[in-house]
Amino acid sequence: MWLMSLLAGVVAIALVSFGPLREQLQYATAKAAIADRDWPRAIKILERLQQKTGPTARQQFLLGCVHRRQGEFRDGETCFERAESLGWEKVEIRRQRLLTVAQAGDIKDVEQELIRLLDSGGDDLLAEEIYEAMAKGYLNSFRMPDADRCLKFWADWQKNNPVQHFLKGTLEERFERPAAALKEYTAAIAIAPDLFEPMARIAQLELDTALLQNASESFLRCRVMRPDDGDSAIGLAVCRSRTGQRQEAKSLFYESLSLELIPEKASVVFSELGQLMLEDGEAEKSVWLFAKSVELDPKNSRSRFGFAAALSRIGKTEEAKQEQLVGQHLGEQQRKLINITRQAIGEPENPQLRVEAGKILMEQGFGSEGVRWLETALQIEKGHQECRRLLADYYDGLGKIDRASEHRSWIKEQQITQ
Repeated sequence: MWLMSLLAGVVAIALVSFGPLREQLQYATAKAAIADRDWPRAIKILERLQQKTGPTARQQFLLGCVHRRQGEFRDGETCFERAESLGWEKVEIRRQRLLTVAQAGDIKDVEQELIRLLDSGGDDLLAEEIYEAMAKGYLNSFRMPDADRCLKFWADWQKNNPVQHFLKGTLEERFERPAAALKEYTAAIAIAPDLFEPMARIAQLELDTALLQNASESFLRCRVMRPDDGDSAIGLAVCRSRTGQRQEAKSLFYESLSLELIPEKASVVFSELGQLMLEDGEAEKSVWLFAKSVELDPKNSRSRFGFAAALSRIGKTEEAKQEQLVGQHLGEQQRKLINITRQAIGEPENPQLRVEAGKILMEQGFGSEGVRWLETALQIEKGHQECRRLLADYYDGLGKIDRASEHRSWIKEQQITQ
């Protein structure tokens, strides 16, 4: 009898403790995914935890960290607010908010505080996050000399950290040095072979520089790492198309449409399929595909030119001319933006170049990207009137009257002072 009672007690304890133990294991798995920078996997695990237990302070904090590190700052802040309301440590949440500000490019506002945190020693994981957020912030605000200096400090401390190699590769790409970028991304993969981000950049750079065989192998490797990644499927399909494997290319493009794609990526797929159909003599199908591509991304100049060619093929000459003109205008705007961006890299303290870049992006419908450029201009010159006016008009259009009024107040104060 006593043996049965003992067994019953053991079973009861196991039933009580199994849930918490399983939960701890899932948190450990989520943290491992974060350490591997496998953001989709980390999010899946944390969202699965939320479905089972409801939102907890720990789950929301970790989810906020993942969103923040991916650059999804609004989603990250929502999670941090929930974590704070559920009792997570305010000190840790404040640090993450400092890192958000830095990573978003407003780094001048928090630079000294983050440097003090680094100098205070302590947690190596936090130090890595600080270096990463600062380097990304310098890159996002086009302060390239500062980004380079930050990455050198990081490399002196952690020579074999793959993330600093990855960000150095990003810096080299900004300077349009593809060979140097490939070297840094390859160094990152040599240290951490399962790291997806540098592998994806290697594949794209090889495609951009017409190393098609290498690019095919790299995209295949990316697909093994993340089978649901749309960019890898599209990249592999483009490689197949450019090497004459047309049928396989079409299959891969259609397959990619079953994955989660943002409209701009889906537009690329429809444009590529439209081009293949046009080359196959199926002009009517090509017109439909290009029309869909333009609908998804009206700013895609390549789609406009393809659409013009398809319309011309079926005798719609006037419509073709219109699409050709739109494509030319978009192409000119994109070239102008590239030139301004190059100038901004060479003149990091010139606010007007950033205002011009922001203006072009806004005209092309990329409001949030344009705002980022304008906000970096204000970091250099807080009273830049044209910049304030553009931001005020933008926020007016969104119905954010308070934000618009804030910028108009600055303009009035400047006019009174003058």
